[in-house]
Amino acid sequence: FRASSEAASGGGDQARLLLWVSQVRDGQGAEAGRELEAYLATKTGVDSGDWPSVLAEFLLGRRREGELFAAAGASPDPELDRAQRCQAAFFAGALRWQAEDRPGAAEKFRLAVETGMTFAPEFHFAKAWLPEVAP
Repeated sequence: FRASSEAASGGGDQARLLLWVSQVRDGQGAEAGRELEAYLATKTGVDSGDWPSVLAEFLLGRRREGELFAAAGASPDPELDRAQRCQAAFFAGALRWQAEDRPGAAEKFRLAVETGMTFAPEFHFAKAWLPEVAP
């Protein structure tokens, strides 16, 4: 997964975030955190406060869920806003899954799917993960 995700996205932000998910699903949460932390440390200047950095900071416990969703709803572009809400919900669900909060994960995965952002990988991952956690 690592090689294909990095090759598909040029090894950028989305690959790193999705790699975190893959590692967490494989029981490698500590390693996922270390790698994401190292990647985030390479982001400087303009990139240091961008949307992918906000997501990474959330996954690393530096931002609360409410802050994540507030940042996701801050774009004046409605499509970007919807895409970011989809990503925020998916990653919030993944973090809840990691914490063994299956009902909370299901709630967030449903929010991601409800955005209807079918072009976003997070939409499809949330949709695929939902049956595993939904009651």
